[in-house]
Amino acid sequence: MRVIRAAVLEALARAAEAGEGDEGAVRRLRVDPVLAGAARRRLRAAVLEALIQAPVSDGAELCQRAYLVLAGQPAFSHEAGEPLAARFLAARAAAGPAPRVSYLATVAVAVAGLALAGLLGLALWRAAYPGPKDAWHRRSPTPSGAYASGGAPAQVTPAVATLFQRHLVAFLLRLDRLSATAASGNPDGLAVVDAQVGLAASEVEVQCATALAEPVCARLIEVMSAARVVAGQGGDAAEHSFLDAVGRLDDQLAAAGLAVYVDGDVISTGESGRRYVILYSYAVDAVHLYQSGEHRVRALWLRRLDRLNFEQAAAGFVRPNLREALVLLDQTEDELVHLILPALAAGGVVLLSGREDAQYPGRAALEQLAGETLRREWSAALGPEAAGAARLGERLVRREAILDGVSESLRARGLVFARPTGLRMPDGWFDDLAQAVLRDTLDQLKDLDVELCSEAAAASFSAARALLAATIEIHEVEHRLDYAVHGRRMPAELEAIVGPVLFEGRERGGAAAARDEMSAYLAQLARTPSLVGTNLVLMSRFLQNRDFWGGAECHAALVIFSGLARELSLPDEKLIVQHFVDRAAAARTLSALLARPPAQVAAAAARLWAHLYGEPLAQGVSGAGGR
Repeated sequence: MRVIRAAVLEALARAAEAGEGDEGAVRRLRVDPVLAGAARRRLRAAVLEALIQAPVSDGAELCQRAYLVLAGQPAFSHEAGEPLAARFLAARAAAGPAPRVSYLATVAVAVAGLALAGLLGLALWRAAYPGPKDAWHRRSPTPSGAYASGGAPAQVTPAVATLFQRHLVAFLLRLDRLSATAASGNPDGLAVVDAQVGLAASEVEVQCATALAEPVCARLIEVMSAARVVAGQGGDAAEHSFLDAVGRLDDQLAAAGLAVYVDGDVISTGESGRRYVILYSYAVDAVHLYQSGEHRVRALWLRRLDRLNFEQAAAGFVRPNLREALVLLDQTEDELVHLILPALAAGGVVLLSGREDAQYPGRAALEQLAGETLRREWSAALGPEAAGAARLGERLVRREAILDGVSESLRARGLVFARPTGLRMPDGWFDDLAQAVLRDTLDQLKDLDVELCSEAAAASFSAARALLAATIEIHEVEHRLDYAVHGRRMPAELEAIVGPVLFEGRERGGAAAARDEMSAYLAQLARTPSLVGTNLVLMSRFLQNRDFWGGAECHAALVIFSGLARELSLPDEKLIVQHFVDRAAAARTLSALLARPPAQVAAAAARLWAHLYGEPLAQGVSGAGGR
């Protein structure tokens, strides 16, 4: 659809102009909620195509290349810097003014949905479109080691690391050529490329035989076979078999007690029929066990093992085919560095609207209150490490101010740079910018980097990371419990915003995602009263930052904030005015919620969850893994 293509082009352009990468483009995507899922898939496909043509792309250049790809122009691997920027600007100018977001599709869906018989439709849909089975209903071997009792699995051996970092990646790169050839409709070329994929798979099998036990290797071979079918032939059944094979591989890895985890995904482009088959490899840092009634959930803290140039955007996720709740430590650390720790510095604020110059009454006071809330809760939760975390925040604020100056200086010369995302500056960063940045500036950054890599800094950072990862874990555990019951019902309050969860017999991804996020965020508030203010502040970003508007988290936050205000007898604010979030009203609601005792808000969240989903929120969810 033209409207989707135009919206994706605009998001990529805005991210490129802001010096951001593909995650920034996702945040800046503005489109009718009904079309949001298709738009995100279109954006991801353009980014992947750009990465294939130029694998080393990153940041703003990646968005520029993806823009050109979607605009029908090639993204040459040898082209970078000013020539690439010039072609991007020319294509941007030729595209004309940004499209206006229309909500006609949402209105049409909502009107049509009112005529559906919800329960009957759900039953018919499950019968006609069963989809991939949830992992709860898949038999698995008995887990061992940390997967059975909690704790930290044994570290990944060099042979295992080589298998997943080198040999499996080589297989995936050949597999992508197979998918591209299949989409081109060249049967002769397909046979040649498939033979090359077979050779790469054989190399993985040989390496696997020396690194892993036979049952694990057998499951890995099944994953590769299923992936070849998806890349070469496609189809829903093939994709479901592939995802199920990935889940069975993880079950076998848990049975062997190995500190490795694999996630799989398939991204399809509607126009070309191209399929991207992806396998993410992770090292398992820790395993925590939760029990809720008959359901036991393993929560894993993961760190990326392979070095493929694409990744999950969120700090945690679940999938129906995977039985675990997953926390991604790399993304968790990024959120800690850029959002949490700077707020712990004396006088720190939380930029709830991001870098947008949003003007609404009470913004400055709200962001100051958000910072005070985080300092109060994290000081109590971190105990002896609180002072060290505050010092980390002060150093990071100084580093960001210096990097802002570097960015402005380079932008004036028509240059952009990859902004560091972690606690430490990346290897080689100082050498790469030695000719472009003043020595005094680099010296200041080097001095800060020395402080940030000290043992004291590492201890404070580790404590803060564990605290943030733990609350993300609670969120993802609720997602996994919701999957176990095939998803919760669609609350009327949310349906009034996003429309019905079913349309023409199929589940609408955007509506279902909003329903699921609302459940997980309320459970997170109810089960972690010590950080209830922090989680309210983080959730408010979805209302105060327009880059999140129209997304599942924004829709969930609208219902949660209004519902909590009602549960606590707070003033009834109208959070939506003429299809847009009234940020001043949302600010007043957040301020009122933060003024209430955390235990009251947590109890109100549990009551609201029960009201929305028609049953009590399980209070017996307990972690047995320890931290």
